[in-house]
Amino acid sequence: MIGPFIVIGMHRSGTSLVTDLLESFGVFMGVNKDSNAEALAFQELNRWVLSQVNGSWDFPEALKFLQGRHKALILEFLKRALASEWFAELFFGGRSGFERWGWKDPRNTLLLEFWLSLFPDAKVISVCRHPLSVALSLRNRQRRLLKEVSRRLKSLEGFSPEYLGFKFFDSPRVESVVEGAKLWALYEEEALGWRERLGDRCLFVKYESLLLQPERELHRLASFVGARVTEETIATLSEKFNTDRVKPFTESDEERFWAEAPERVISLASRLGYYNG
Repeated sequence: MIGPFIVIGMHRSGTSLVTDLLESFGVFMGVNKDSNAEALAFQELNRWVLSQVNGSWDFPEALKFLQGRHKALILEFLKRALASEWFAELFFGGRSGFERWGWKDPRNTLLLEFWLSLFPDAKVISVCRHPLSVALSLRNRQRRLLKEVSRRLKSLEGFSPEYLGFKFFDSPRVESVVEGAKLWALYEEEALGWRERLGDRCLFVKYESLLLQPERELHRLASFVGARVTEETIATLSEKFNTDRVKPFTESDEERFWAEAPERVISLASRLGYYNG
């Protein structure tokens, strides 16, 4: 079995699209996944690690306080989890014989140190997207969730202790485009560091390049995972891409964004070719 191939990148950066493509190339990405193609087993484990520092995907800053002894305990727990029947059933569905495998969860970006310790031969696929596109997508998702919460709240009568498990918000932080961009920078700085350290073991995929030059990028992705694909398959996959998603914002939106963005975001965006002001 070849792998794993670990997909990293900020939320709303195109990691779901890349995961779908990997599955088209015959890479097994988990039996049980959520609507964003995140493998539930690894999603649960990543959430658990973040919870050890009272962190979450949108407030992961506390990870910097982990010391060596803390990390050793977390690794021991993860080893046991990966060897368990729970993991075998939830991720592999109790099956075996997969030639290539991997998983996607944006939290991998923050926790890659643990996963590379457990899978020292793993390869990494790092996906990046324009910070404004990411921030707008995060805000739009949060607003959709708020509408759904308002609808559900109307159906609740009085109060019941069971309602305390009812989560109103996913991430109020990302209702701010600037805060969403700051979060993008946090994730992308981590990803950039791993790309530099891993060299040829990491494939860098820009979301915009994938949509605008699909044939070239699909060949790169297939080659990286060692998949043999026909030109017909490449052409079929390329036809599914929507180039309208390359820049889901106007020039005036972008001008206003750069005027408000903190220097940390601008500096990183410049380095990645998203800003040349």
